[in-house]
Amino acid sequence: MIDIDGDALAANRFVFRPLGREDFPMLGDWLARSHVRTWWHHDPSPSSLEEDFGPGVDGEDAVEYFIVVIDGVECAFIQSCQLHDEDEWWSALQVVDAPRDAFTVDYFIAEPSLVGKGLGTAVIRQFLKDRWRRYPDATCSIVDVDPANPPSWRALEKNGYRAIWEGELDVSDPRDQGTSRLYRLDRPAN
Repeated sequence: MIDIDGDALAANRFVFRPLGREDFPMLGDWLARSHVRTWWHHDPSPSSLEEDFGPGVDGEDAVEYFIVVIDGVECAFIQSCQLHDEDEWWSALQVVDAPRDAFTVDYFIAEPSLVGKGLGTAVIRQFLKDRWRRYPDATCSIVDVDPANPPSWRALEKNGYRAIWEGELDVSDPRDQGTSRLYRLDRPAN
């Protein structure tokens, strides 16, 4: 069981370390955990991790992957990309007229003992600050979540996202099929 000091959350002492191949065993372990596997349908085998995440690690895929570290504790995973780099996602998100410059994020908390303690909300808050700088042309962020996953969508809502659509997206990857709820956050004015 991992515990993270509440002061670390309040102080946003996060590091978003780019995922490396040396992280694949840990990532595989995380993806195999039941609380993650419920929402993330990735095969945790080494060959699947290489296929799914290797191109991003090599810079051949537009999706950027990060291990979330707080006070030296590796505790979560987060990824993002802009829709102009992901044609299928942009097409799927046309149900809400998603602009090409929008970015999306996806995330999970690795340790079950940390779920429901505000970590997800804090991680998203800090990551958004980084993403607005990383994507200076982005006018908004659009995120899809499973409506049956309240901790995920509540963390988005606490960060200002609002629900804008619910239904089934037209996507080819079976891991992404099923009912989705889309959330949108417009770029802050300042």
